[in-house]
Amino acid sequence: MPSLWRMMIYCVVLPIVVMVVAKVFLPTLEWRVVGTVVLGSVLMFMVMPFVVAVCPVVVHVLKSGIMFQVGSGGSRIDVKYITALSFETHAGKRYFVVHARTRKGVPYERRALLPTKKVTEQDIISFLYEVDLAHLIVESKIVESETVN
Repeated sequence: MPSLWRMMIYCVVLPIVVMVVAKVFLPTLEWRVVGTVVLGSVLMFMVMPFVVAVCPVVVHVLKSGIMFQVGSGGSRIDVKYITALSFETHAGKRYFVVHARTRKGVPYERRALLPTKKVTEQDIISFLYEVDLAHLIVESKIVESETVN
């Protein structure tokens, strides 16, 4: 999800500026059209977090790294920054977790909810062996928490 400020610029400020400039240079443009476009953009700004929440996370595992893709955006973690791969249980749901470090050495992790029927942990581990990333797998754990990002 883009930052709140960037979304506000794209969906509120930019449409208002563009439509006001269009009205100045196109005097025949009606204010109803300007208002409709601006209102539509503001509504899109308010609905976007819900749309992004519905988009599934897709994980691409390659020899060179792991990419998490949500909708049209994504983030790639190069294999040299990955410290471990694990499976965790939070509130009864299983997650595939990539533990990594930034270029400056700050640890972080990315998670993806595992589908309950289509993919098993063993399928993922087998694939990790195929792409030579199985040495990064660590012991699975159960974490007692109520919220997971």
